[in-house]
Amino acid sequence: MPKSIPIAVIPLLFCFSCTTFQYVTVSSSGVAKNDRNEFVVENDSLRLVYNFSGFNGPIKISIYNKLDVPVYIDWQRSAVIENDKTLPYVPAEVKIEGSYTGGSYSYRTNNGYRTSSGSIQATAYLPPTVDFVPPKASINKTTICITNSNQRIPDADFPKAKHPVVDGFTVNVKQAAFTEDTSPLRFRSFITYAIGESGSKLYTFEHSFFISEVMSSSSSPETLFMNVGSRGDQYYSSSSN
Repeated sequence: MPKSIPIAVIPLLFCFSCTTFQYVTVSSSGVAKNDRNEFVVENDSLRLVYNFSGFNGPIKISIYNKLDVPVYIDWQRSAVIENDKTLPYVPAEVKIEGSYTGGSYSYRTNNGYRTSSGSIQATAYLPPTVDFVPPKASINKTTICITNSNQRIPDADFPKAKHPVVDGFTVNVKQAAFTEDTSPLRFRSFITYAIGESGSKLYTFEHSFFISEVMSSSSSPETLFMNVGSRGDQYYSSSSN
């Protein structure tokens, strides 16, 4: 006999019915994973850990300097190649944070003029182009996202499936798996760095990734109990219907 869905779960299953979520799994044919499903690469100088968990797949990179001298990460000469499009790790825009204070008043005239006055306090944040990594130390960097709100993998032809939620209950989803050759999105990460002194000889780390699975559902991450954020190889995106 099929199980009925608990009353407490029903509102969650439909409260996001106007939004479609995509749950995406990232794979790599040349980079191994740790026990948190993060991607780990290293050479004699550095150890890099890639984590893509979160909304739209933020590329989070942890870099450990294994040497006895400093290492400088040159983000201006580093980039992501997404399919055939180059996306710099350093954004072109300047981030500005601030606040506005002021007031307005109106008075009756023939033309009905209104006046206002106030002041703006703001700070501009320029993205760092070089990060200093001390000897035997690490830095954590959150960079650009793999996708954005306007970038969605077409799922019209995806097979329908049942995804387990909790206690044997399921929700309807569309799900598809891909190889590296058939993947709708492949990307490469180039990390450029210098050893010893900033401006010395440059070296490059290159790593390749691809989307290996996509699951679409109107159920939110909280509803699916997918532990979004606990796996370094999975992220999610959303779009309004």
